[in-house]
Amino acid sequence: MHIMAGSLQDQLLSKGLINKNKAKKIQREQQHQKRVSKKHKTELVDEAKVAAEQAQKNKAEQDKKLNQELKAKADERAIAAQIKQLISNNNISVKSKDVAFIFHHQGKSQTLVVERAQEEQIKKGRLVVVQQVEIKDSHKYQLVPSQIADKIASRNTNYIAYQADLQQLAQDEEDPYAEYEIPDDLMW
Repeated sequence: MHIMAGSLQDQLLSKGLINKNKAKKIQREQQHQKRVSKKHKTELVDEAKVAAEQAQKNKAEQDKKLNQELKAKADERAIAAQIKQLISNNNISVKSKDVAFIFHHQGKSQTLVVERAQEEQIKKGRLVVVQQVEIKDSHKYQLVPSQIADKIASRNTNYIAYQADLQQLAQDEEDPYAEYEIPDDLMW
């Protein structure tokens, strides 16, 4: 048995099945196929690389959004704790419940029973009614000095339940009839 060595092309040439021109043409086609397949492989690798990079960018954006949301929630909780501490440290207690002060908050009429002097201070803007959102008992409204209310409002205005309008107070002081007292039977 005779073993043939060499490439298939050489074997076909030696048997006379193909001529030299045909062999060269086949060789060129094979080289062209190798070049195309290398290029195609690199294109596939590049596409996979681009897809991986895009997935990584998307993941980074999602992580960034999630971190921002978590930070915002943490900041919100910290601000709520600061406000709660401001209210608890600076609230003004009501010793004698003389007058029911009625004010509007969140579209409803609310009542806070206070002393007469405190009612005047609320009307003049020296005291402010604030709401402790997290408290579930009936004492959800507290009185604080206006300076503390300003600090609370700078953090979150939702805690301010009632604050006198200082511009309206200035106009009322200019009222020529402000000196005249209203008879008790005309007050409601």
